[in-house]
Amino acid sequence: MFDAYLDQVKTILNAEDIREKTNVYTCNKNKAWPRTERQIILNNETAVELGHPSTESVSFLLWTESADKIKDNNITIIGPDLDQTNAERIPYGKIVLVKTTGFDKDNAYKRFEKMDHLKFKSELEGFMLRSVPQDYKEWSRVSKKAIKSGFNLKVLGGELIRDLKTLDFVEAVEIIFITSSKEDVAKFKQIGEIVSKATMAMNKMFEDLEFDCEHCTFREVCDEIDGMKGMHKKAMAG
Repeated sequence: MFDAYLDQVKTILNAEDIREKTNVYTCNKNKAWPRTERQIILNNETAVELGHPSTESVSFLLWTESADKIKDNNITIIGPDLDQTNAERIPYGKIVLVKTTGFDKDNAYKRFEKMDHLKFKSELEGFMLRSVPQDYKEWSRVSKKAIKSGFNLKVLGGELIRDLKTLDFVEAVEIIFITSSKEDVAKFKQIGEIVSKATMAMNKMFEDLEFDCEHCTFREVCDEIDGMKGMHKKAMAG
């Protein structure tokens, strides 16, 4: 259902102006970051804020059953890593690409929720999700102590990959971070917007059992995304 948008992400990644700012790493599966109880990182303890409202932010997850579209265990960073900047606030993009198996009309939204909600359960020491609005954004804080101890986006990406692979329907994971500029983060926002609307439409489709297509606020999304109408018809028949 999202393969076309996953391809759009890869097209942006392959643009020359993006490639020159990009580094690609492989997840270190043998190194785990400490976990903790729910924490609050205060202003005076903060080294850097990611996606503060004064900058730019985009965050979304795409899944596919096409193995060739996911570079498993890859962590791509466009721009500086957290230990390579002195800025107190930086723009932040986080795109999670997942190779899944066994999705159908009955479990697709629930499985998406399981993947998406893992970000609330990680509780990485020195990393705090301050806000996760509904409009495909994230605002996070990283503590000074964590940066001094070696926390960076490679670590964060590795932990996200580790968590997602605990789900039995996840076979491969690729993570993309963007910190280079507001403009670079914004290049992915249109994709994030349609993915956000699509997942909200799926929720309405299967949880609220809303089938009045003519008056549905998500009609445009179903018209645009291949597979949404078919999923809707199956839900109605089921």
